[in-house]
Amino acid sequence: MTMDQIMAEGGLFLGIEWAIFWQKGVADVAAVRKHTE
Repeated sequence: MTMDQIMAEGGLFLGIEWAIFWQKGVADVAAVRKHTE
């Protein structure tokens, strides 16, 4: 594997991980807002 391939695959993995983390965070914020109202 070339460095470019490693970087591309690593970036894709990080993007997926970040998207999952972000969605979780949004859901948590929504739950907290509902709870405090």
